[in-house]
Amino acid sequence: EVINIASHAFLHDPKLEPNMFYITLSYPSSQPILHDIAVKYGIPLEIVLYLGLIILTCYVIFIIIKQGIRIKHCAEDGSHSI
Repeated sequence: EVINIASHAFLHDPKLEPNMFYITLSYPSSQPILHDIAVKYGIPLEIVLYLGLIILTCYVIFIIIKQGIRIKHCAEDGSHSI
């Protein structure tokens, strides 16, 4: 975030500024749904929602991989329970 704030202070051009992970307090995200949320409810809420969605997505991927490993392990040892 320090890079985002510093570049905003010096460049003053969203097209030249680094947009690291679509998180900046200077202007709304360019992602369509999050942009609409930022315009309607504010950038801080958009950032919190964005980070929450990233965490949720990572958790879902973790659960899917964990289930896949469990299924593979059961198939290898011949057990039928998952």
